[in-house]
Amino acid sequence: LRLIQLQALALARTGATRRANGMLDKLRRAGHQDEETLGLLARTHKDTWQLSTDAEERRKHLKTCYELYRDAYQRNRGYYSGINAAAMGLIYGDRETAHQLAQEVIEICLVTSEHISPDSGEQYWLEATLAEAALILGNLEMAEEYYRRGSEESGMSSVDLSRTRSQARLLLEHITGNPNLLDHCFARIAVFSGPMFDRPGSGAPRFPHSLEPDIRREIHNRLNELNAQVGFSSLACGGDLIFAETLLERGGEVNIVLPFKKEDFKRLSVDLLPGGEWGERFEYVLRNAATVTTLSELSNATDGATYDFCNQTLSGLALLKSRFLGMDVVPLVLWDARRAAGPGGTQSFLDYWTKRRNGQIQVIPLDQFQGSLSLSNATEDAGKANEETMASDSSPNFKQEIKAMIFADIVGYTRLTEVQIPAFVAHFLGGVARLMEELKNPPVHHNTWGDAICCVFDRVADAGLFALNLRDFVSHARWSKWNLPPLQIRIGLHAGPVIPCYDPVLKKMTYNGAHVNRTARIEPIA
Repeated sequence: LRLIQLQALALARTGATRRANGMLDKLRRAGHQDEETLGLLARTHKDTWQLSTDAEERRKHLKTCYELYRDAYQRNRGYYSGINAAAMGLIYGDRETAHQLAQEVIEICLVTSEHISPDSGEQYWLEATLAEAALILGNLEMAEEYYRRGSEESGMSSVDLSRTRSQARLLLEHITGNPNLLDHCFARIAVFSGPMFDRPGSGAPRFPHSLEPDIRREIHNRLNELNAQVGFSSLACGGDLIFAETLLERGGEVNIVLPFKKEDFKRLSVDLLPGGEWGERFEYVLRNAATVTTLSELSNATDGATYDFCNQTLSGLALLKSRFLGMDVVPLVLWDARRAAGPGGTQSFLDYWTKRRNGQIQVIPLDQFQGSLSLSNATEDAGKANEETMASDSSPNFKQEIKAMIFADIVGYTRLTEVQIPAFVAHFLGGVARLMEELKNPPVHHNTWGDAICCVFDRVADAGLFALNLRDFVSHARWSKWNLPPLQIRIGLHAGPVIPCYDPVLKKMTYNGAHVNRTARIEPIA
């Protein structure tokens, strides 16, 4: 029984709602009326209710969901089924029963809490249940207090916290019309950027490692204020390392992004200062991180675009995680309010969030800890790379730029006969040309060879829209009109730093580099 329940739960969580519903309904009809079976079955009807666009179907699944939760509660008297019955009853319109159930659930939770250990994992669910019951009864102040206490419980997974927040939003939407009214009670995701410690002999001090205790204390305080339980950062010796260590100390989840291979990154951005245990601390964080993403083993470690790409990827991964878990993302920056000398540093990170994401940024002012340190000659190293190495680059025309790329080709093109090739060129390649002409923002570079297409765009969104148009064009065209077989296309997309350069063979500008190669390798497996 338990294995089937877990399988159904896994299916429900991954969106296979109908299959999960069928498995659980079969268990119910076989006589399994336990709280878990009925509760999970109700959950599948709740998911269908939320996803359906048909008003009659929505009402039917909402009613079934409410009745199943209520049946589970009446049979088992568990606070889990009870609070869900109360919540769905309120939304269904049975306000009187919902309030009665909420009152009963509060009593069950208070009695249960007297018989469990305060640090038990069940304590979190009791706090969350009491918060929901308070919401249903219209006591927002009490709900806020219980949500805060529950969110501060250690050891809870991000998925569990996300489920609690989603249910709170659902109830608040119904009760107040504002689903985000209590968002401040819940854990957040912090994405961090800050400078490295000053290198020996770097001139006027900006961030000497003697400031570490002060900065560590301030980052700890900010993470507590934000209730940040998930973090994203790189791992340079300085603000990044302190942020990651502090979040781990709080029992949080750390996700690390390295712009290029670990050995080069460690040499350029970690092993800066004589003495200390910087390398050991770096390795400790990597061992304890939830994820470690290396963007490219072949990237140019001396180009600011590499670090700019790292900043954007950090932000993107944090936003994706926030969408999956329903948690807010808060950018946290250690900064001294000076414009950067090059791309890829803290300034680029700030620009991304203020201009492109319009995000609310938490800034830790570095200068408030610097006291009498002279900053007159200090300059931000572009993207946390070795300034001397970057200064030695004598090829300014070969600086990297972040671009979005598409590679595409037709499956089975080599089986076309010689008679079919002219029609293919006219109608397939001709159609692709028309799609490009219709784009508001066309590719900055394009090329073809045989059936293959390569396009480079300034913006990811433009590349994505063109890829969708290309897919639809190939899928919907009636190729038989031109004596061609049904065509299928493979499309690979990627974005990253690439090198714009003049191709002396083609006699035009083109783009090269590791991320161009990666796009080309994605396409054959699409």
